[in-house]
Amino acid sequence: AASDVYKRQLRRSVDLLQRAVERDPSFTAAHAALAEACITLAVYGIDAPAPFMQRARVAAERSLALRAGYTDALVARASVNALHDWAIKDAEADFELAVNAPQATATAFQSYAMNFLVPQRRFEEARAHLARARELDPLSPVVTTSIGVSFHAEGDQIAAIREFRAVLARDPQFGMAHYFLGRAFDAQREYTLALQSLSSAATILGD
Repeated sequence: AASDVYKRQLRRSVDLLQRAVERDPSFTAAHAALAEACITLAVYGIDAPAPFMQRARVAAERSLALRAGYTDALVARASVNALHDWAIKDAEADFELAVNAPQATATAFQSYAMNFLVPQRRFEEARAHLARARELDPLSPVVTTSIGVSFHAEGDQIAAIREFRAVLARDPQFGMAHYFLGRAFDAQREYTLALQSLSSAATILGD
């Protein structure tokens, strides 16, 4: 099943990155990537979140010990603080450092918006950061889906549906766009369309 492949791929990414840092403990980017992969496993419920969030924190801290201010590691540590530890001030401080760095990435802006600002209902700030993420990576399905999720959370389902459909026009197998499209249709009481989208999400993503 597609969902089983997706889960295996994510677990495989963690295993490969773990091997990379074991072979080269000074590989800064690999530590940060390992942190991000562990966060993904935790956030999407593919494995129990607490152990993977702890692994993510350790990997992010090791990356930052090797290169202070490394953007990807700051984003990972901030995400753990925001999503798991609820250390709100620490999370915002790291996100601010990440998005204000000269080498700030689309992921930094997207993560700040979705892992911190939207849950805080700071929608105007979130939209500004997501707009910057889209400027940096206009074809990213993650960024466009995140824009849709921000509209959905704010209650603008028409705008949300527009963004999710734009993702699926380019990538019909992007399961999270199907999932949130279903959520948006449900909020609109378009139940037949909601069931269609959620069924597609379940086929691609599984549990």
